[in-house]
Amino acid sequence: MNAVALFVCGALWIGTGAWWALSPVSKSLALRVSQRVSRSLAPLVGPAALLAAMTVAVAGAVALTRPFGMRDGHLTGPGWFVAGVTGMGFVSLQTFGAMVVLAKLGRGRETESGSSPSKAQDDEIS
Repeated sequence: MNAVALFVCGALWIGTGAWWALSPVSKSLALRVSQRVSRSLAPLVGPAALLAAMTVAVAGAVALTRPFGMRDGHLTGPGWFVAGVTGMGFVSLQTFGAMVVLAKLGRGRETESGSSPSKAQDDEIS
């Protein structure tokens, strides 16, 4: 049971991370969040999501120490469920936080150049 549950949890965690990294929906969400937040708070959104991920992971680990989570040094059925959900939350917040940071960095480069992409293309053609 433990090997199967570990495999299932690992597959869920990897699948969650892959979905967040590859889904156009999650990319547009990260970009929208990075654009809607005020300029003073924008640099804090990504790191806040990364810290929230750490908090979720610690809370999940603490929850596993409760009687329903472990018995005789092994995870119980509800413990595996908690581990799976906690891991998915951790991976989601980590990936989202990283995407917001990267979206912010990419947007910052565009605005620092001072010229629009179409103007840059017109200059190259001339």
